[in-house]
Amino acid sequence: MSDDSSEHAKPAWSIPAGLITTLVAVVLMQPIAALLVSLYPPIAGWSSDRAEEWLFDSPVANFVTILVFELLSLAVLWIFLHHKRVAFRLATALNRVRWRDLGYAVLGFLAYMGIALFALAALPIVFPIDVDQEQAIGFEPGSGTLTLAMAFMGLVVLPPIVEEIVFRGFLFGTLRTNKVNFAWSMIATSILFGALHLLGGAGGGLLWIGFVDTFVLSLVLCYVREKTGSLWGCIMLHAIKNGVVFLNIFILSI
Repeated sequence: MSDDSSEHAKPAWSIPAGLITTLVAVVLMQPIAALLVSLYPPIAGWSSDRAEEWLFDSPVANFVTILVFELLSLAVLWIFLHHKRVAFRLATALNRVRWRDLGYAVLGFLAYMGIALFALAALPIVFPIDVDQEQAIGFEPGSGTLTLAMAFMGLVVLPPIVEEIVFRGFLFGTLRTNKVNFAWSMIATSILFGALHLLGGAGGGLLWIGFVDTFVLSLVLCYVREKTGSLWGCIMLHAIKNGVVFLNIFILSI
């Protein structure tokens, strides 16, 4: 049982309101971020060819788009919570960091690895899932120190913080505060989190391996959130997972 007392408090907003806010933050803000970044080349007076090359092939443009998107997502949550007169820290379980959060993160990562490896080995037997799909990440290995730094920030730092605040902090917290039991809250949060990772395959198709991977990850993250009543263990676990991927792609594979 979580020690988060907010789960027993009177709901400050409904489940539909929390779901809509989540979708606005993570779905609507993506094209808005891309649109804002796309305004830079014409303002700078670039030609259409240079602008297109920068927008679609530049790691700088990719990183800036990620940064703008993450900031817009947090802004949506902040505006909603400010309107509801609820403290951002309390609504997203950003409690004081404790050493046990790191312990849960490490153990959670090991659990995630075991479950994910089993799922990715077993599911193709039943469903036609291509486990060799590659995800388009917008950063190329071996492209220099600046690209490496942007890739690290864009993969290991920003997404774990913002995605955990939105999904395991706000959305999962909304479901639990509205008396949805832990199992259903965990499943609902994980399905939505996984579904939003279906896009982004390098070949342009649905990234089913991404869905399975992030669905399993979210199950473990929700458990950590429930057990600790805090988001920090989730952020650490998510960062460890993305850090391993980063290390494999940008360091060990070079």
